[in-house]
Amino acid sequence: MTHNRRPTSLLMALVSALISAIVLVAGGSTVSAHAGLVSSTPAANSVLESSPDLVTLTFDEPIAANLASIQLFNQSRQMVPIGDPAGLSDPSIVQADLPVLDPGTYAIVWRVSSVDGHVVDGAFSFQIGTSSGINGDDLVNQVANGASATDAVQKLSGINRWVGLTGLLVLIGTVFIGYSASPRRLRSLLTIASFTVAVSTALAYGLYGAQVVAGSVGTVLNPRVWGEIAGARTARWLLVRLAVSMVLVALARRSEQRHSIWWRTTMWTLLAVSVFTWSAAGHAATSRPLPVWIAIDAAHLGAAGMWIGALIAMAWCGPRWIADPAAASTLRRFSRWATFALPVIVATGVAQTLKLSGGIDRIGESNWGRFLIAKLVVVTVLISIGAVSRWLLHNGEHRSMGRTVVAEAVLGFAVIGLAAGLIAVPPQVASVAQPVTTTLSSGGVIVDLTVSPALVGSNEVHFVVTPPGGNLDPIVSLQARVSLPSGSIPNSPVTIVKEGINHFSGSVTFVESGTWTLDIIIETAPSQTVLLSTQVPVNG
Repeated sequence: MTHNRRPTSLLMALVSALISAIVLVAGGSTVSAHAGLVSSTPAANSVLESSPDLVTLTFDEPIAANLASIQLFNQSRQMVPIGDPAGLSDPSIVQADLPVLDPGTYAIVWRVSSVDGHVVDGAFSFQIGTSSGINGDDLVNQVANGASATDAVQKLSGINRWVGLTGLLVLIGTVFIGYSASPRRLRSLLTIASFTVAVSTALAYGLYGAQVVAGSVGTVLNPRVWGEIAGARTARWLLVRLAVSMVLVALARRSEQRHSIWWRTTMWTLLAVSVFTWSAAGHAATSRPLPVWIAIDAAHLGAAGMWIGALIAMAWCGPRWIADPAAASTLRRFSRWATFALPVIVATGVAQTLKLSGGIDRIGESNWGRFLIAKLVVVTVLISIGAVSRWLLHNGEHRSMGRTVVAEAVLGFAVIGLAAGLIAVPPQVASVAQPVTTTLSSGGVIVDLTVSPALVGSNEVHFVVTPPGGNLDPIVSLQARVSLPSGSIPNSPVTIVKEGINHFSGSVTFVESGTWTLDIIIETAPSQTVLLSTQVPVNG
């Protein structure tokens, strides 16, 4: 097959412009995707002098407050009734009223649905008073079971995501090559693919509900749960996709009219809406400007359907059809469009990688990055085999393309599976609240220290001091300072407030990530001072 230079040059110019524009946009702020807990009140592992009025959770992206779950357990592992979770004007914050709590250790178990449709959960402990005798981590481990859906739900969600995405891409590819190819097997694939999209979408709705309520596989068929999630953003997009899928099934059953303008226009319009629902409910929904990134993600999916989906459709028709001289025109049409689709896939993929990962140097830090690397390896092999197919086609040997097209289709299935894995995991390792707790001792003085959340920004610090004479022997004073030697940041004082006998709290702002040094200066008696130091790892 030959191309004149002008269209090819124009195509390459457009692709280059697209890549440049996308990379410029990608240079903006990054996102984490999948809500991560940034901070909480009470802070994780904090020691409070009195009962707090509220529990407040702050995440790094908007969450569905109406679907949030917050549970409180006392040190006897009994659930304590609290208020219903409620959102604030900031959609990334959710809070619940607390009753008056007795001194002791408590655990908060939470679960929220992030804006990209993924349900995340976690737990942490805090303490009221200075002597409970209960380890907070042990309490969390004992009560956190049941905070998330069962493993069967998680695995079924992954399989269903793969099946649904495969069905969509194959449907796009089948419609694309179906105008000029008319084997009966292709018409049957049109029905199978459309039915697959519909069933997987209905199942995705039930699985989303099961994840929101931390249920089992049986919860998937619970109408009460369906109603609870109906107002959620992700659920609304799934319902739109389900309605569109039902119409697609009806159109697929009338495939004998696929050459008519109304059939083609309606089918492509509905496919575009279906693709849009995947993008609007996925990682692209966490990026700004929202319309730009949804359009980029939709272009990536659409181009993948015209390439990988069409390959699977042709392989479905079988090597005998590929070797038929009548199929040559279809193969050439596919080859021309693949020349356009592949650069679009690469350009949009690069843009999404830069935007979601936070930089090429951080790709290997997350499961998302490892999925991406595996996907790139398989795609590279796929492109190599595709080059062989193109050579055979250009040299009039399309009868020999049966095996290469089937090999491409098999690799295409693998690529879709890896893409489904990319959708399921967060692009970045979230900087979640991971407080630093440690016990220091020097000169007979013992200090129990907590720094929360140990992230860049404002942090809360708690000091519980046991002097040589015991807890009831008050110290004269306590001072603290922080520094970052690796960043050439000199000592800065920590604001200290006395909470009770030998119990102090403070606030400190870490301006950047790194291993900070915290010095504590304790005056146990007039003119008697003890210095204690520790390292505080601070995440960005």
